[in-house]
Amino acid sequence: MAPFNAATAVEPLSYTGLSGYGIPDGVIPEPSEAQLIAFNDQLATVRKAIEAAADADAPTVDEAQMLAAARVSLSALCSGDITPEQFAALPPRIFSAFLGWVLGELAPKG
Repeated sequence: MAPFNAATAVEPLSYTGLSGYGIPDGVIPEPSEAQLIAFNDQLATVRKAIEAAADADAPTVDEAQMLAAARVSLSALCSGDITPEQFAALPPRIFSAFLGWVLGELAPKG
């Protein structure tokens, strides 16, 4: 088994291709433990609301509010380098793809 090497095991969270939407190429600063916990907690809250809305007896979830919460959570994870307003300027599929990429990068590998 090869030894652990942080330089190769964890790549920088660099992103490109969003400049057409007002977000210059950059690197998300390495999130702190507190940022990761808050991000995961906020996404769990959004998921629970969506799951509850799927129940026929539950009130309808406000999708715009959930999307806004996801933008705020992701911005906080990015240390504000990308603002919620900048995320709001992204087309929905690009925002979803970016969010999915971040989630994939934060997931344990192995």
